[in-house]
Amino acid sequence: MPDKPGVLEAISYQVVGLFVVFTALGSIWLLMEGMGFVFRGVERRKKLNLALATPAVPLPAAAPTGIAPELIAVITAAAHASLQAGEHIVSIVPLERYPQPNIQLLAWSSEGRRQHFGSHKVR
Repeated sequence: MPDKPGVLEAISYQVVGLFVVFTALGSIWLLMEGMGFVFRGVERRKKLNLALATPAVPLPAAAPTGIAPELIAVITAAAHASLQAGEHIVSIVPLERYPQPNIQLLAWSSEGRRQHFGSHKVR
């Protein structure tokens, strides 16, 4: 570029610069789309191989927890539909079997939250 470029020379210089920048950004975008395509293909192939490799396990005749087999089947189908993956339900435990949470342990987390939020400026 000359020391004192004219208007048309300055505009052409800027247009070339914009073209180079947009070409670089477009190539980065195409590279990311290609990588996404490859990763989706690998994930799809992995799911297909997992589905073909795992045999179907029949439900036991009597549920050990006292839950009806139909209910276990419905819960399993709902979990499979919502997770959309090859997870397997190992056990279903009624809520009554879990111990009640210790209220004193919950107080510690509440105190930590209070101190954390108290350290911020209120606008």
